[in-house]
Amino acid sequence: MSNSPRFPPGQSMRSSRYAPPSQSSDPSHSPTLPAPSPVTIPRWPPPPPRPSTQDGPQRPQQSPPPQAITPLTQQEMTERAIELSERYGAQAESLQKQLEEKNSELDQAKQEKEKCEDKVKELEEALEESHEKTRKLQSLMPGWDDKDGKVIRHGSNIW
Repeated sequence: MSNSPRFPPGQSMRSSRYAPPSQSSDPSHSPTLPAPSPVTIPRWPPPPPRPSTQDGPQRPQQSPPPQAITPLTQQEMTERAIELSERYGAQAESLQKQLEEKNSELDQAKQEKEKCEDKVKELEEALEESHEKTRKLQSLMPGWDDKDGKVIRHGSNIW
């Protein structure tokens, strides 16, 4: 006797596990499920009443409706200007000082730039003078071709 399970002929373990057992080929003997019972869905009770604003959390206040803009009188504008200058005066003074410092730094940078540009022009002029002197000296050297700036061979000597 072997340890493997016995299956009816023509069935394997897989087919016997998932397939319904074959009792008869008569459709009247096919297995049927019981008729489903009607399902009733419970109705939730209505939500409890909301607490009044005195008992519960406070709701944000609604802003009042916009009012028509009326022009200010000269007196009101003066008072408003004084109020704003008192409120923002110290901040404005601080910003004015910072602006003056930055302007001073900018002026210094501009002066430095001009000095550097002047120095570059001087160096370019000095370099051009140096090139001219070099050309004059080379023109005095024997065997120098002034047109091309090349040394001309004279025998075995190369200048």
